[in-house]
Amino acid sequence: MVHCKDYIDCVESFNTLILTGGSEYYKNPEQYKVRFRGDRDEIYKNHHYFIPAGLWYSKDSYIDQDVRMRRLDRITIELYKQGVKIGAFAKRVIENLKKGESYPMHEEA
Repeated sequence: MVHCKDYIDCVESFNTLILTGGSEYYKNPEQYKVRFRGDRDEIYKNHHYFIPAGLWYSKDSYIDQDVRMRRLDRITIELYKQGVKIGAFAKRVIENLKKGESYPMHEEA
């Protein structure tokens, strides 16, 4: 992105890894060493569209939402330092992620 910044108007999307229903990680968590905080079947039963970030982590090496957020911070700070423009929507996504909100995706009612 830094190399191509002169060709990018602005970045409007950032996110950490999301366990979205139907995705490879959602369908085959064991293959990717994904572990759950609670009973997996109950979590899947209660969260049809995605698994909230606080309910899962990966093992070998350990990566949870805190680790993913620190990585996102490092990436966005470096992009800013290098002059890559980050748009208003992407800034809101980052702010909401920092608050622990799943944005723009929402869990079903």
